[in-house]
Parts: sequence; structure tokens; C-alpha cells
Amino acid sequence: MTQLRGSHRKTRANVQKALALGIPLRGGVVAVQAGQRVQEAAQDLTALGVGTVGGDRTRAFGRASQGAAPTIADLCGHCAHEKCAIGPTGDVWPCVLGRFLTIGNVREKPISDIWGGAQMTDVTAEIAAVHGDGVQSCTPPQFLPMCGPCGPCVPSVGHCDPREAEGAATIAAPV
Repeated sequence: MTQLRGSHRKTRANVQKALALGIPLRGGVVAVQAGQRVQEAAQDLTALGVGTVGGDRTRAFGRASQGAAPTIADLCGHCAHEKCAIGPTGDVWPCVLGRFLTIGNVREKPISDIWGGAQMTDVTAEIAAVHGDGVQSCTPPQFLPMCGPCGPCVPSVGHCDPREAEGAATIAAPV
């Protein structure tokens, strides 16, 4: 996928080394193009010893945005549900992809004040306004083929929503 010679081998070696050192890992496979063998990639990570392997589809952030500004609609909607992301300068975001939604900075306020603060309430309401209340139930096809539609989901997800089944056709379901 990276088109860099040896990147797959190096990534696998680093996963093995981290696991040998006792560093807990979780993996994710992003479906970028049709025929990508996402299931095989997830199985490979599991075979290496990665305990939790999830997946997602390409989202319009970074290079995948093709220059477009990020929007809340580009997020999965699970942002700020029991977790957040903190950047290297202390900025707090509702998720790692929601960096355009800064809700505070841990260098200025304790995380408990940020998490329970007005900005967090506002951002959470904005996300819910776009994604609705059902975001916690599931939103395939961003998860791997073993998740849907309404088949057994990857253990870290554990839920499914058939309303999104039409989009799941871009990723081949397990046989």
C-alpha cells in the first residue's frame, strides 16, 4: 500500500518486536481500495499476536482529503464516547481524526475540566447533530468484513447496523 520497498516487512518486524517487549498493541486495517485483502491483513495481525484488530474505511482526512477541509460528517460519530485524543502540544480532541475540533489544552486546564467543560459539551452536541443518536450502535462499512452486515463483528466493536449494509459491498464479505 505504501509503495515503498520493504515497508510491509519492516512493519511486521516492528509489531513482533513490540509484542516481544511486552508492549500492548492493537491494530487497524484501513480499506483504501477494492481488492485490498483487508481480511488477510487482519488475520496476519492476529496471527502475529495482536489481540485487538479493528478496521475502517478511508476517511477524508490528511492526504485522503485531497485538500478539502475536514468536517464532522467525515468522522464516524463515535468521537468523545469514553475517550479522547491528546496531541503533542497538549491540545485535546474528541478523537484522533477530529483535530479540527480542539476542546481544550491540558497545559492550560486539567483534563477533568476539559472533559466536563462547555467546549466539550458543544462539540459533542455538534457531532450528535450530524450523526444522530444511533452512532454508538454501529456504522459499517468502516469496520472489517467480518463485521457485517450484521454478521459477527470484530471483538473490539461488538455491534452492527444493517442500515449501512449497501456500502459494505465495497469490501468482500468472508466466505
